[in-house]
Amino acid sequence: MTKKVFFKPFVTASIILASCALLFSSCRKNKDDVNLPDAAIVTFVHASPKAPRLDIGLDDNRLGLNNFTYTSYWNNQRAYTGNRTLKVFRYGESSAFYTKDVTFDVDKHYSVFLADSGSKMEAVVLQNQSRSPTNDSTRVKFANMCPDVPAMDFYIKGEATPVATNVAYKSAADFISVKAGYDIIFEVRASGTSTVLAPSLPVRFAGGNIYTIYASGFKGLATAEGRVTVSSIRHTQPVYWY
Repeated sequence: MTKKVFFKPFVTASIILASCALLFSSCRKNKDDVNLPDAAIVTFVHASPKAPRLDIGLDDNRLGLNNFTYTSYWNNQRAYTGNRTLKVFRYGESSAFYTKDVTFDVDKHYSVFLADSGSKMEAVVLQNQSRSPTNDSTRVKFANMCPDVPAMDFYIKGEATPVATNVAYKSAADFISVKAGYDIIFEVRASGTSTVLAPSLPVRFAGGNIYTIYASGFKGLATAEGRVTVSSIRHTQPVYWY
């Protein structure tokens, strides 16, 4: 099951409030509130199978994540807009081992995937754009974060026609509508092949929600650890989709 991450238990209420105000403005309930800065919505995803437990910073503000391990994600947080420096830390260390300049626009939604191995880590920034789903359906996109699978097809298990084709590494297919209320298992294959690289766990889609299904890991590993896996993200509130 895909894991979410939480703040360290020893973080005080004052630090949490400061983080809300200064780092992600996540205490703001909607974009019409006054006296709060403009923000983007950002989801951070640990998609690096050979990397350890991590922490993240934007500029000089560190998130202080406790359980940010492989396939976990920190969902839909408001971030200051403009040019930012993303920093990735090994858990408990004070110096970032990876940095990347990123740009966030006002009221746009992004997923930031930390992909590839720890020594070759790359932050892949994808903007999410979708119309709102109806109450009995969902909107779903499919992303390929497998370095040794240049293009990938996504299938619903048992169906012959893929739901997304030729999804290049470090990219995602357009959103599609999927009926809500069913347990769906997704499978991934290298594009144009019949071999299933990995299935997902059953995903039960809740109506009116937006999801990302993504594959990470390596096809060519000799051991099971770090091989291709298929995970899901449910993008919960607060979120603006344009």
